[in-house]
Amino acid sequence: MRLWKENLLLQFSITSFVVMALLAILLSLVLANTSRDHVLQEVQTEARDTLYLRVLGRLTPDDLNQPMAGARLETFHRFVIDSVMSQRTARIKLWSRQGQLLYSDDFAQIGRTFPISDELAEALQGRVSREVSVPQKAENERERLLGTLIEVYVPIVFPGTEEVRGAFEIYQYYAPVASFISSQRHTVFVATFAAFGLLYLALFIS
Repeated sequence: MRLWKENLLLQFSITSFVVMALLAILLSLVLANTSRDHVLQEVQTEARDTLYLRVLGRLTPDDLNQPMAGARLETFHRFVIDSVMSQRTARIKLWSRQGQLLYSDDFAQIGRTFPISDELAEALQGRVSREVSVPQKAENERERLLGTLIEVYVPIVFPGTEEVRGAFEIYQYYAPVASFISSQRHTVFVATFAAFGLLYLALFIS
């Protein structure tokens, strides 16, 4: 204790180390969360700008009036399998404004009506929304065993109109994204602590 009181250099060294370590931790957390949000935003943008535009080009206003069936269902489903689905994609759905499933790549869901979730409601109001979770909503009975998913909801608005006719929903597996985010976080933590470590050493070298 006496050494601590008499040695100003020791006080400065320990205090500055603690302060800089706390700042490094705080900055690392902020940068890691920013990285996660950026990755999820990219997934959302892909669903909106790429997959959504592909699907919209194969839809007609009549498709939003009733659940798909027969030859129309077969044709649209073939397009989804060939041009939309991928190893990252867990499920594709089309919703009516009333909460009825007009199409799902899981045919057992087509025609069923569910309570409109907050995310679906946002899409039906014209806004893109997303959620990352193990699906627990009423319409997710058949998705709960798929693990954590990224759900992206996009409003369906046909060219030349402003009316939201329904919503497009895509579920993507979160595991590949989580792995990338974990790698990014590790890089951020290492780089941040290395930078603060060099800065700390520079205080005494100088």
